[in-house]
Amino acid sequence: MSQENNIKKKITPQSIFLIGNPNSGKTSLFNAITGERHHVGNWPGVTVERLEGLTHTKNGDIFITDLPGTYSLSPATPEEGVVLTAIDEAAHGSVLNVVDSTNVIRNLFLTTQLIEIGINPVISFNCYDSFTQQGGHIDLQKFTKLTGCEIYPTVGRTGKGVSSLVEYLAKREKSEIEAKENSALSLPQNWLNAAKEAI
Repeated sequence: MSQENNIKKKITPQSIFLIGNPNSGKTSLFNAITGERHHVGNWPGVTVERLEGLTHTKNGDIFITDLPGTYSLSPATPEEGVVLTAIDEAAHGSVLNVVDSTNVIRNLFLTTQLIEIGINPVISFNCYDSFTQQGGHIDLQKFTKLTGCEIYPTVGRTGKGVSSLVEYLAKREKSEIEAKENSALSLPQNWLNAAKEAI
C-alpha cells in the first residue's frame, strides 16, 4: 500500500488548510506542525506541488494540507488557481492563515479577503521573533476582538508557539469556524444585500 493511501486512510474530520503569501514561512510552519511527516504529490490536473501531512495531539489527529503560496484570491498563476479551487473544501475544515509578521500589511490583504467571503481563519503571526527583534508590537487581544479571529504568534523555523496552536486547532469546534458577523472586517449590509440579489 502506498504512503499516500496510508496517509489518506488516517484522515479525520479535523482537516486543516494552510494558506498564506509566498515566503511567509508557511512550509516551515507545516514542517514544525507535522514533524516532517508529510507526503508530496501534485494537485489533480496541474503540476503544482501538493504537501500533506498528519500530526497527533491529545485531542485527536489532524490532517494538514499546505496550499500553494498566494497573494490574493484572484488567481493570476496556476498556484493561485489551486488555492481558489481548494477554498470550498477548506471552508468545511479549519483554515490556518499564515501571516509574515515582518510584512504584516501586505499579508493581511489575503486575510481580509478570507473574512469577507465568510471564512473565519485561525491566524498564525509567523516569524514573530524577527518582528519583535525589530521593535514591532501587535496587541493580539485587540486584533482578535476586531477581526473575530484567534491569533497565535509562531516561529516556524524553531517551532516556538506551535504546540499551543496545534492543540487549539485540534479541539476547535465547528461553531468557532463560522465567521463572526460583527467583526470589524465584515462587509457593509448594503454590499451583503447586493450580493444576495446577484445570486
